[in-house]
Amino acid sequence: MEKKPPKRMTRGTFWAWVIPIVLAHTVLAMTFGLSGLWNVLDLALIFLLATAFARRFRDIGWPAWTGPTFVIVTILVIPFCMFAYALASHATIEETSWWVTVIGGVIILLNLVLIIVAGCVPGRPDAGAEIRAEFS
Repeated sequence: MEKKPPKRMTRGTFWAWVIPIVLAHTVLAMTFGLSGLWNVLDLALIFLLATAFARRFRDIGWPAWTGPTFVIVTILVIPFCMFAYALASHATIEETSWWVTVIGGVIILLNLVLIIVAGCVPGRPDAGAEIRAEFS
């Protein structure tokens, strides 16, 4: 018999997943930065975090795509665009460093707010019932 992971995640399960993921992501970022094969592990952690948000949002009754999309855009897309712009505009190291500090600080705060909100809002026992009724 095949056991599939649950499609919904309770608050306790969410915190049990998110705290180690965020700590591991922080340790990897502070220890190795943007170098080496550790980035593959860090990318996997980001996708695990996005998966946790999808399942938690489904449990809350919110659209499941919003949490993971927010995480992917803020942690991957915005920094990539910032570095692409820095390369295209021939920005100095000091300018790029300042952008990383400011934009990175905002991204960290936004993601922390998202984690706290997702971890504190109680789940709905009937979450997703209206979606199931639509397809029945």
